[in-house]
Amino acid sequence: MYFAKTDQMNNATDLSRRLLKSYPVKILKEHFETAPGNQEEILEEILQNNSRIEIENFSYSHFNYTKQHIYIYKFQHPYAPTSITQQQLGYKIIKQDVTANRLLIFALADVTFQVIVNFGGAINQVDLNFHQPMMIEVTRHYLIIRFTVLESKLTPYFPANAALYSPTKAVDEKSILTPLIALFANNAPEKADLNKGIKKLWDDDSIDSREVKFKKSKSMSKETMDEDNLVKVEYPDVYAELMKSPLNKTLFKYLKDNDDLCGHFTCDPTNGEITIPLYSKNTSQIDSVINEIITNN
Repeated sequence: MYFAKTDQMNNATDLSRRLLKSYPVKILKEHFETAPGNQEEILEEILQNNSRIEIENFSYSHFNYTKQHIYIYKFQHPYAPTSITQQQLGYKIIKQDVTANRLLIFALADVTFQVIVNFGGAINQVDLNFHQPMMIEVTRHYLIIRFTVLESKLTPYFPANAALYSPTKAVDEKSILTPLIALFANNAPEKADLNKGIKKLWDDDSIDSREVKFKKSKSMSKETMDEDNLVKVEYPDVYAELMKSPLNKTLFKYLKDNDDLCGHFTCDPTNGEITIPLYSKNTSQIDSVINEIITNN
């Protein structure tokens, strides 16, 4: 088997398999009602018994269970929701819904990893293609673009004795974002400043932080707590200083006992970015994080 040929590694079944790997095994088993087994056995059963369309529809209905990178922009000019064609978007649209107040699009973005592979002395550059789930939500005042976080470890796709070097993304989220944002150029989208919303939740003791990065007058500062200690509880003087400064990448923990909220999330409020690093327990957790921040912003 000459595994290094791209066309032998990127057929429709390969792409569906990689798409399914972005979802929790527990959710795959429950939805597709598979027999007990490990991840590979479960994936094989799903691929044998379900069409590509059924798998793509599953990726839409269970998107909120995935780990996510979220980018939030605020319009300087209000947007009147209207449909977008697949040609305009540039990616396969699985679901689109338009109301008077919101446009919602779920699509599969095409992402390519390039890697140098040494197998038995034969060195090849291999392209691995992925369908990356992407949700675009547009309201009158906000553009919210969410990506499922793809697994960056590529070794499972190659023989155990293959050596991999220099894996890079030929197409990544930043390159996908640029043309998407350009679709709304007339509304002048800018990175949303989420500092107000995050600080309100922090002040209300809804959240606290284990690791925070913030800007001082002439430098950047970072505070990292030991074990399960939290900034506001342990260092109220540092917390008071944080409230006066723009925050950058910060790891937050929800203090509320509420299953509709993620236990942890990372937010870069100054640049309008949120990361959900763990699988969600239900389909409302990620929406709740976004809504709580924006509502209080």
